[in-house]
Amino acid sequence: MSLLKSASKVSVLTLVSRIFGYMRDMVFAMSFGAQAELDIFLLAFKIPNFMRRIFAEGAFSQAFIPVLTQYQASETLGQKEFLSKIFCMLLVSVMTLTIGVWSFPKQILTVFAYGLTKDPDKLALASTLLCYTFPYLGLVTISGFFAAALQTKRQFVHAALAPIALNVVLITTAYYAHIWALQPIVVLSMGVPVAGCIQAWMLWSAYTKHYPNIYLTWDLGDPGIWRVLTLMLAAVYGVSISQIGLIIDNVILSTLAEGSVSWMYFAERVSYLPLGVFGVAMTTVLVPALAHSAQSSNNNAYQTQISWGVKGALLIGLPACVTLMLLAEPVTTTLFHHGRFSWHDVKQTASALRILACGIPAFMLVKVLNSSFYAKQDTWTPVKYATMSLVVNIIVACSTVLWWQHNAIALAIVASAYTNVFLLYYGLHMQGIYRLSTDACWDLGKIQAAVLPAALVYMVDCGNWLEMGTLQKMLTLAGWLLLAGAVYFCALWYSNIKIRSMITQV
Repeated sequence: MSLLKSASKVSVLTLVSRIFGYMRDMVFAMSFGAQAELDIFLLAFKIPNFMRRIFAEGAFSQAFIPVLTQYQASETLGQKEFLSKIFCMLLVSVMTLTIGVWSFPKQILTVFAYGLTKDPDKLALASTLLCYTFPYLGLVTISGFFAAALQTKRQFVHAALAPIALNVVLITTAYYAHIWALQPIVVLSMGVPVAGCIQAWMLWSAYTKHYPNIYLTWDLGDPGIWRVLTLMLAAVYGVSISQIGLIIDNVILSTLAEGSVSWMYFAERVSYLPLGVFGVAMTTVLVPALAHSAQSSNNNAYQTQISWGVKGALLIGLPACVTLMLLAEPVTTTLFHHGRFSWHDVKQTASALRILACGIPAFMLVKVLNSSFYAKQDTWTPVKYATMSLVVNIIVACSTVLWWQHNAIALAIVASAYTNVFLLYYGLHMQGIYRLSTDACWDLGKIQAAVLPAALVYMVDCGNWLEMGTLQKMLTLAGWLLLAGAVYFCALWYSNIKIRSMITQV
């Protein structure tokens, strides 16, 4: 039950953050439209975010949380010294990397967005924006360290609140920069590290309430440091594999029609809403819980927690998938069809969104199944499967891009995600870590059946969305979602899905 309470808190706060995130995207769309300048900013912002998956909440936290859990369970190991040494190692690493990027921004952009090298003006602007946005990596890495340490204490609220700061700063900066600044896109990029400073301060203030102060030290002789680095090696490779797919996708997008990067960005933002609100919330509370169960060799609790994650992922993922597939244009129109974001931009974004929506259940299941390996400090097995999934991504993207343009990238992401889900479950099944029981299969079948009557709600004709005002669009969309949600949960109740038992078993 504690897992549910923690996940609920994180979900609510993440939902608030996502609302601010969509407000941010609406301001971006109104202020810049799907134009070259916004494409360049998004590419420059994606690079520190790519590195963040390694140094912050991605590979680092996956390796750090299980080892810190061992330190907390032992009275002889020096937790304070371990935390200080890890913090300093991270700080030196990201500072060195930032100096390197500042020194060679154009070379970095050649790797991440080769299409920009064909236009010297775009490349020069991208280099400037990258130099402003990249320090965010160091700040979000510090935040990630504090957040991961807090997770082992079952403290999730501050980490869920921190992204709101980024969204509020970028909303404010984009709005006022567009009105007053001569180069609004440059001013917008300056707001990124400012938001990072606020996030780091928020998490540091929470960290000091549960841990002793960090002191600067440099000692790689601590066995805990090497344990984290060993686990990170596999996790970094695994995260890098997934990010290599994103790099290839970005390279392809940068060679396509102007606006392709923005269309995919907005489509991804909408499709990742269920993952961000529910999927990340579940795995945020699931990883430390699984680590504790693995540490205490409680296999029954371990398998119950995995089952809870799988059922929860599909309970949310399947209706979200159907909803965004059927409502791609209404959702895109309501959120982004303002200012300089044209109807053509809406159509292109919605087409990518329909494809990405198909992958929502897979995106959520990958998070849950990966956590099952990481909690046992097995980071190499998911890496092998991620590598195979990357091959699928590249093959699909390269073989379909001439016909489907930016939609080919969406298709490649979805195909790669489902490949990864299949391989991860296969690995858990073969190792005897987790197998779907007959009852679980029946529950998953009932969830699929409950989605069908809810989907029929979206068949109702609500009129011409282009002729509606913004408020009317929002109210109509909200009414659709509330009615479909009520039908879905009634169908679950009628099918005796036993949600209560799914909740209380954790």
